[in-house]
Amino acid sequence: MIRSWFIPFSERLGMRRQQQLPKRTLLSLMAIFLVALLSNFLANDPQKSFFPPLIPYSAKKLDAANSPFFSPFSTQNIPSVYQRHWLGTDELGRDVTAGLIAGTQTALLIGVGGVLLALFIGLPIGLAAGYYGGLTDQITMRLVDILLAFPWLLLAIGIVAILGPGINNVIIAVAIIYVPACARIVRASVLSIYRTTSAA
Repeated sequence: MIRSWFIPFSERLGMRRQQQLPKRTLLSLMAIFLVALLSNFLANDPQKSFFPPLIPYSAKKLDAANSPFFSPFSTQNIPSVYQRHWLGTDELGRDVTAGLIAGTQTALLIGVGGVLLALFIGLPIGLAAGYYGGLTDQITMRLVDILLAFPWLLLAIGIVAILGPGINNVIIAVAIIYVPACARIVRASVLSIYRTTSAA
């Protein structure tokens, strides 16, 4: 009796968690985008901000009073430091919370920019390979296989080493990594549609 009641309950609980997962993911992404958009209002130097920020420190401002390092989990009883630095400071006295908030913009710029650039490049490649077929498909897919044969981390490091440092070059490296997967997905979709329409 207990077992027959427990199994449906566990299944319902698992289904509920699976149903709530997209909502939680969407809320998390919205929160990250919101922090990135409002980063200048959340953490910034009060002298450079029109509105009083939540954290009155920029990611590059040094706090000499708390240098070289202060941890929020330290046993030191310094209430004023806890109020100023929520996550403490690094070895140079920079506020860690302000650095995390400022880094959100860069992370989103690289991630979204790299994926959009990969889609912009991989979409026509996959369409051409799936639509024309034959020699075009063979050459294109062999080039894609060559890119997929490299470990993605080593490939990204090599591309950045060749192009040089910078956010734009990192975006290009991320795009080159995701172009093969995007081209393969688009090619498979084109072939599936082609076979469905030809069979009909």
